[in-house]
Amino acid sequence: MVQLAKSYLEDNTNFTTLPSQDDVDEYRMMEDFAFSFNDERHKENLLIALQGKGAFRRFKDTVIYLGIADE
Repeated sequence: MVQLAKSYLEDNTNFTTLPSQDDVDEYRMMEDFAFSFNDERHKENLLIALQGKGAFRRFKDTVIYLGIADE
């Protein structure tokens, strides 16, 4: 771990900064995923899952139900 820290301090061009929690918009990512489908049934089911309280869990359950977790 110390060697990795030294390596970073000496030359940080091989490293990239990960986005902070504030930079990640999970809801937008799920919405983009839903809109990426040509299959209107998948798109509609995913967008419905994103509505209201519990959207994250409902979206995950819908992805599993539709069998598109590997998409």
